[in-house]
Amino acid sequence: MTNGTVSVEEKVLRKLAVEARMSGLSLDDLVSNVLEDHLSFYRYTKRSKAMIVRSPFIDLVFSQIPDQTVRKIGRTLGREQPEKTLANFEMNYTLENAVKLVQEIFGKKANLFEAKIEKRTNIWDITLHHGISRKWSIFISEFVAAIFTGVGASLVKTKIDDFRVELRIRVPLYEESKELVAPRTTKS
Repeated sequence: MTNGTVSVEEKVLRKLAVEARMSGLSLDDLVSNVLEDHLSFYRYTKRSKAMIVRSPFIDLVFSQIPDQTVRKIGRTLGREQPEKTLANFEMNYTLENAVKLVQEIFGKKANLFEAKIEKRTNIWDITLHHGISRKWSIFISEFVAAIFTGVGASLVKTKIDDFRVELRIRVPLYEESKELVAPRTTKS
């Protein structure tokens, strides 16, 4: 870690110190984490005019929508968002980056779910945990499946519970030297 000097209002510094103690981190580590989160996620939300919405609101909205509509919304956003989101991070829409998108960006940064991906040759098991509702499970199952089908994977199996989604996908076998890249979307 490199040392630098930053001026911070006293009340902000006090809040940071309290948060660092509660989190079991040094003040330096907490500040570094906050800045990294801003640079890797929050700046993107501002740039793309995205909203940060609490899970009770998502649950309330989704509870008013029929399952088929929730599926369609998840599938549509899963097709449209990956390339745009990855472009904000200066990344191409590839299979490798689809994994990063699901685990790091939508999982850890956006906190949409906790994602675990087990890879066995060309069959991958994706497990998504969350604390929202069955409708959210429906949405994220379609959303994540569409992200991977966008780079050539095919959905083999889906299991949806109230707070958990299990997807099994088949990914194309390809040479390590070649990247599997999604076809570019064209606007009419």
